[in-house]
Amino acid sequence: MLNSKTLLLAHHGTAGALLAESLAFDIAVPEQTLIVHLLVVPDLWAGMQGDDWLLSASTRDDFGRYVEGILQANMEEQLRAAPYQL
Repeated sequence: MLNSKTLLLAHHGTAGALLAESLAFDIAVPEQTLIVHLLVVPDLWAGMQGDDWLLSASTRDDFGRYVEGILQANMEEQLRAAPYQL
């Protein structure tokens, strides 16, 4: 059986990532294995500070906080979706 003290779980919400999550929990030994959850940010967020929407510094900052809020909500959703905590 495959066993590791630390597992890196890269997650982005896809079906494949959910399968990897399930495998990580199957491999992990409770209280002996640390699962490091890496939230992968999709490429679609790259370059979102273009001048097509940038009207002022405050608009840029507001939009930055909005995007950070979406990413935070996505991360919290992924953490809640875990079937159990080790």
